[in-house]
Amino acid sequence: MKNKKSATDFLQLIFSSFFRWWWAVVTAVVTFASWQLVSRDDILLTAPMFIILILIGSVLLFLALSVGYQGWLIYQEHFTRPRIVGFLKCDIYDDDHVFLLESDIDIAQGTVIELKRFHNGVEVAIALVEIREKNSKGQYQADPFWISPGPHRELTMGQFVYSEIEAEPLVKRRTLQNAIDYIIPPRGDAHEQE
Repeated sequence: MKNKKSATDFLQLIFSSFFRWWWAVVTAVVTFASWQLVSRDDILLTAPMFIILILIGSVLLFLALSVGYQGWLIYQEHFTRPRIVGFLKCDIYDDDHVFLLESDIDIAQGTVIELKRFHNGVEVAIALVEIREKNSKGQYQADPFWISPGPHRELTMGQFVYSEIEAEPLVKRRTLQNAIDYIIPPRGDAHEQE
């Protein structure tokens, strides 16, 4: 799935913290203070040229700080979610498969994570997994206690690219209800065993 964000969206994100009232105030103060503090005899520039140089320098400094700050936020957001790195046939837990996840943050044993992917442009929940343990490679082993039937077939046949699956640590109530209905069907309703 390609990212639909445009260059305009990127520039808006980068510059959103830059063009604020404080930028104008600080730049104006620095510009006029520099004009008053520097002796006119020491500089071969005219006063307006000096002000323009200070203004350009201030703009570049604040732009660099702003880009660094926005880049740091993007960097942190990128590494906060767990990533799916494998789906293996393994019967050590209740199910006959195990998801392998990597994460830059610690995940407590027993944490339930919702796995999602885009299908026809709509993000849908495909599974709920429970973190069981961390293996010697530093990967988390997660036992799926509910996998939607369609994605289950696709996963077992290897039709997924793991990078297409998002791991969301906050489980939505609707997804939890779907899992409960599948595990404990409502009266008179039976689901097919695969």
